[in-house]
Amino acid sequence: MNTESIKQETLKNFSIFLQRDSEFTPEEAAKEVEVFNKFLVSNNKSITELTKRDFITYSRIGAKKVLNRHIRAKSIYPTFEAALRHAQIINLH
Repeated sequence: MNTESIKQETLKNFSIFLQRDSEFTPEEAAKEVEVFNKFLVSNNKSITELTKRDFITYSRIGAKKVLNRHIRAKSIYPTFEAALRHAQIINLH
């Protein structure tokens, strides 16, 4: 499995799923993915090894509806997991 292609597919899916499932605007989803990607790069993290704890660390404050980063991360971490699973399935084919 190509880790870089999984990462790119996951980021794309994450943006789409945030808009669909978490009521993010396209701009908010794009910003979320940008911040998320910067976190991965600056911390030398693989997208497939990211934990919920890492997710809380990265999660930025400023969402429209939830300002507490722990609550916010808890609410969108399942969206990230779904995006990653989808990317891994696509990468198998």
